[in-house]
Amino acid sequence: MVNLSTHSDTPAPDSFPPAQSSSVPQVQAAPLPATERSAETLAAIDAGGYISPTDKKVDDYQHMLDALLAKYGGSFEQSISDEERERRIGNVLAVTYKALDKKGIKESLLNIGWQIDEQFDKDVAKQLGLAQAAAVYVVDKTGNR
Repeated sequence: MVNLSTHSDTPAPDSFPPAQSSSVPQVQAAPLPATERSAETLAAIDAGGYISPTDKKVDDYQHMLDALLAKYGGSFEQSISDEERERRIGNVLAVTYKALDKKGIKESLLNIGWQIDEQFDKDVAKQLGLAQAAAVYVVDKTGNR
């Protein structure tokens, strides 16, 4: 189970868009903490606890976040920082993780991020936005379970 701490200064996370059918899960996760890099938080969740900020896995998560930011960063308000966009991407990944977990599918946040990145080309990703791309990914993985 994902255990993300809440932080009162952090805005509510993005959630999946309204479902067109009952097959798209509606799940929300607590916001990622603003006190550490999103890559560190995601790596720690997958590791099941603390992970050193200098661990290579943190770099792997940062690389994945950079790829998602390049592809989906424009789907967030233009007035927010890249750091905030990364945090919101992390929140969408956490929502996706929880939706899959609820259906009995165990998958790392890193794999989820890379799969969502590879799912659509940049033009389609720009039209969909990250939350909708993640919702499509969940429906594809769960097969309407």
